[in-house]
Amino acid sequence: MTQQTVPPQPSARGHGRWIEPDSRRSLRWGGYRPRLLVGIAAIAVGITLVQVTTAYSLEFLAWGTLLQGVGWVVIPTSGWRRLAAIFPAVGASCLLLAGGGYLGAFAVILWGWLLVRRRPGGTYLLLLVPIALGVSVSGLVPGGMVVEYEYAWVAYLVAALLTVACAWAARGYAAFRRVDEREARLETVADLRAPEREARLETHRPDIATGAPKTVSGTEDGIG
Repeated sequence: MTQQTVPPQPSARGHGRWIEPDSRRSLRWGGYRPRLLVGIAAIAVGITLVQVTTAYSLEFLAWGTLLQGVGWVVIPTSGWRRLAAIFPAVGASCLLLAGGGYLGAFAVILWGWLLVRRRPGGTYLLLLVPIALGVSVSGLVPGGMVVEYEYAWVAYLVAALLTVACAWAARGYAAFRRVDEREARLETVADLRAPEREARLETHRPDIATGAPKTVSGTEDGIG
């Protein structure tokens, strides 16, 4: 009696709707959603601590910078994306201490988010929103707004809400375009260490004598 092999059916999770590119990433520790939420919270609290820093509370600057760094590291993504985003984003949050005229620094933080979350290239046009806000209150534009010191917190709040709105708009655009997940899978494979790549290739390499796929026992570490 001949046994027929049933081809694997496509996953219902990835069929018919868009999912975050990194949601299928194998992680060394923790889960995707908890790490994402912890990372967002750490970045938000860190930026807030930096903004309330004064000459008499420099510890807020230190803790805020540290929390932001932890937040960017915790978010599941490729290592090079973290490194590319973390230093400019943290530096931009410190630049905001110079006053409301530097609200354009939120564009750098938004850029880091778009990079880490693997948003399509078209979403980077959203960077113009915080940049335009920053220019309008910088005092460089004739007839533009000038942020008074006592109302600086209002300007920061508006800029933060606009940045969050742009981040959501970028996600909506990515979902609408149904970004090809092949790019995410290829980058995930490229992040694997060489021995793990060889092990995965060996699993699918047919045996010379029988022509059947080889079976490799053991487990592989995920990537985080």
